Amino acid sequence: VDRPTDRHIGDVNGNESIEVELSAERARVGKETYVSEEVNVGKTTERHTETIVETIQREELDIDRDGNVVDREGNIVDRDGIT
Repeated sequence: VDRPTDRHIGDVNGNESIEVELSAERARVGKETYVSEEVNVGKTTERHTETIVETIQREELDIDRDGNVVDREGNIVDRDGIT
């Protein structure tokens, strides 16, 4: 029961029964979560282009009799492997 009474203890006539409501305190124990801090995390994309200008002093290719490029170990290098 959780309501106020409308009768007073002195308002009783002889044989009437009196209802007295008792009240008590009860502790409510529980857990609730609260936001204490917010952090935003994200990704950004960055692009960096750098132009390098340099002079190459000398470049030599070894070529066999058939016109194939040969590396230092004597292996034939495919044209796709030349940079």
